[in-house]
Amino acid sequence: MYQSKHFTLEKIKEGIYAAIVTEYGGGIGNAGIIDLGDQTVIFDTFNTPQAARDMRKAAEDLIGNPISYVVNSHWHGDHIRGNQSFEDCKIISTVHTRELMEEIHPPRIKQQQQTIDQLMKYIQTLEQEPSPQKDVISQLKEIKETLPQLKLVLPDIVFDKQYSIKGSKREIQLITYGGGHTKSDAFLYVPTEQVIFMGDLLVIQNHPMIGDGSPREWIEILEKISKLSFHIAVPGHGPIGVKDDLNKLKQYLVDLFDFPSGIPNTYSLWNHSEHFNSNIEFLKTYMK
Repeated sequence: MYQSKHFTLEKIKEGIYAAIVTEYGGGIGNAGIIDLGDQTVIFDTFNTPQAARDMRKAAEDLIGNPISYVVNSHWHGDHIRGNQSFEDCKIISTVHTRELMEEIHPPRIKQQQQTIDQLMKYIQTLEQEPSPQKDVISQLKEIKETLPQLKLVLPDIVFDKQYSIKGSKREIQLITYGGGHTKSDAFLYVPTEQVIFMGDLLVIQNHPMIGDGSPREWIEILEKISKLSFHIAVPGHGPIGVKDDLNKLKQYLVDLFDFPSGIPNTYSLWNHSEHFNSNIEFLKTYMK
């Protein structure tokens, strides 16, 4: 299997792979590779072009076909900033995701490119701490490496509710039920193999980030997705899971509405605990 410092490839079914990000690489958010037979599809493109280049090489080596389509599940950078490594492919997103990408990322990239020196100083400050966060430092260095050449590549195919791609081996369905994690979230469903790539609509063993979305709608979306027939769910963050992991995340979101003063024991071992307090603060505004 292809080796990269940015991700580990995990075979789900023949021709279906999850690219699960490593702790110290430039991926940040999980991705996927799906062989349709005569076409290859990439689901999400990581946080950096260098991580995306590795995934492209892995996909072409594994499957033997060029990449035909790339899917962006939502607008967050850790799922779309590798798009420039697939500039010659057809990139697909929802209508609203494309709009959000076009609105948010150009000024953000420009600002980051103008402050590379400050980023380097910040990295040096982190390195000098008594207990440096090696994963954060490594990820920031990956971002710094890519900034001088980073550019936004927008989707050229958009859809409102569903978009299907049929290949000689299998068909995939790109579906959106609206916005939960963000204002517009799509997932990739492979009905014949009962596999689903969920982007950040699902995170496993991680505190989600809810500040760009709508928690109530997110709960409804998870309930709706759970009615589909699937056994394997690939999250945007965390290990490969199963259908019950949707229920665990849904319960987390429900529990947030009780405004607990601290992290409940059920979620005490989940990664990115720093999101918990910001989630509570967001809910206070959301509920007004």
